Amino acid sequence: MGKVKHLWRLARNFSLPFALSQLLVVVFEKMGKTPLRIYRWRNAYLHRVIDKLVQDNSLLSKIQASGKHDDTIYTMWYQGVSTAPALVQTCLDTMRRAAHDVVVIDESNIDEYMDVPSCIAEKLGGEVTFTHFSDYVRFALLSKHGGAWMDSTILCMGPMPDEVFDLPFFTYVTKGSITNPRCANSWWKGFAIGTDGTTPMFDLARLILEAYWERYDVLADYFLVDHVLSYCLGLAPYSQYCEMIPEQDSNIYWLLHHYADEWTDRDSCQLAFINKLSYKDMNVPKASEHSVWRHVLSAISKE
Repeated sequence: MGKVKHLWRLARNFSLPFALSQLLVVVFEKMGKTPLRIYRWRNAYLHRVIDKLVQDNSLLSKIQASGKHDDTIYTMWYQGVSTAPALVQTCLDTMRRAAHDVVVIDESNIDEYMDVPSCIAEKLGGEVTFTHFSDYVRFALLSKHGGAWMDSTILCMGPMPDEVFDLPFFTYVTKGSITNPRCANSWWKGFAIGTDGTTPMFDLARLILEAYWERYDVLADYFLVDHVLSYCLGLAPYSQYCEMIPEQDSNIYWLLHHYADEWTDRDSCQLAFINKLSYKDMNVPKASEHSVWRHVLSAISKE
């Protein structure tokens, strides 16, 4: 019944064809197929939705850069760090070793760093899930303070490279990286982004999400944050950012997929300076003494 209600709300907020496209995506994906034509249609549709929000609210005339160059890493565990799983605690510890300052946003301190508009606060925990709330939070923080955002499941190996904080827009880019077909041109990693404070792009992304939740009461797409970034990075002032970001040799997901393997000396070149993990998909307590995970923990403890 919940899925039917969701489709009805998509039709009410957007259109019947858009709601039907969501149903088709679910059906095709359950069959193990990739409906590229439907993805392309949805990408174009959501681009128009976002563009209308920008135009109707004159957002381009309201944006500004923070002007703050800061080496702080921001992340979030909304329920409070003490409630975080052990893997998240480990990731947060590596962030503290990797940066000058780390701010963990939670329910008790969020008001010290940013304002949450009523259009989002009133829907939090309902239409706005905590996962998608974090999408808004990262844009709001970077637009106001500069610095970097890392999801709480990012494990850092060594100090942060300068480019994380010294580019208008930083994200982790892998050579020959595969984009997400569900969102056009998604070459970035929204869970690891940074800025030197000179670009108003993050302010635009923040305002788009505010305008979205002011107008709509349903999430159009799980990857809404990527559609917003795709729109912003397609604008002339920001379209050159991709060329400014150095490409990395290491796969940011390698540790996630190989943490339980037996460690070999060759594995050291596979580790990225930041590694995306998942406390839901990794059973690290059962990793053996000679596993990649145990070796990584040992190496971190010696830093």
